[in-house]
Amino acid sequence: MLHPLRDIAVLFDASDTGDRVLNIAAHLAQAQQAHLVAVSTAQHPTDIANGFARGAGIAAALDHEARADAACTAQLMQNLRAVSEPLQISTELRIVSDYLGGADLALQSLYCDLIIIAGYPRTPGAPSGWHPLGTLRQTGVPMLLVPPHWQGDQVGHRIVVAWNASKQARRAVADALPLLARAKAVHLLMVDTPKAEAAPGAEMAQHLARHGVEVEIQAISSSQGGVAATIRQHVLDADADLLVLGPYSRSRVVERVLGGVTEDLLAEVPAPLFVSH
Repeated sequence: MLHPLRDIAVLFDASDTGDRVLNIAAHLAQAQQAHLVAVSTAQHPTDIANGFARGAGIAAALDHEARADAACTAQLMQNLRAVSEPLQISTELRIVSDYLGGADLALQSLYCDLIIIAGYPRTPGAPSGWHPLGTLRQTGVPMLLVPPHWQGDQVGHRIVVAWNASKQARRAVADALPLLARAKAVHLLMVDTPKAEAAPGAEMAQHLARHGVEVEIQAISSSQGGVAATIRQHVLDADADLLVLGPYSRSRVVERVLGGVTEDLLAEVPAPLFVSH
């Protein structure tokens, strides 16, 4: 039996981008009947002791910062309720530390089925210096990255799976199954498949069919822009609202020397990107 997602985490803040990704995460939580964990980074007080405040000024400055933090948290809670109550989903707000460089966030991520973020490399609500793929490698929890320019409000209706028969792609497909099973259309996309393969993608299509996922196999050659550009164009042509990718399927040495599909897609992805590692 296919298990749906049960705990979804979303990184957000009180900005317009933060509100948009919160709305997307809430709709996905409703579709999956999941609990939504809304996460944002604490706005810690400045280092008053090394500043200009002295004596009673320190207490006043700390009080001012504490009030600002409380107001920010109240605004985040208000935004969360405004999105979640009409959808009747269960939620909670968690504030993580900015001082721990993302370690607190990584720990929280261990207890979720999926993390949803907006923007790359700058992510609303994330701790300073936090890198999403670092948390992905550290925890193994799948991540859904929503491009800031993407205008949709729901994901997973039309999905493109970038399939290259690698371990990473296999992991991504397995982790994305709760989304694939609910999709209206799924394209199994293979770029530059070796000619020796008589029916590329057929076995994976059969495997997905046994999970109740009907797929359309697409085997194409890369354009002059390379594999990433070809995948990007296919996502646009298919009007897809989700791309499933197993990142860094080549060695790190090759990725650094030649570049890679993952970094190219992260730099310019036309739709939300589901990555698993």
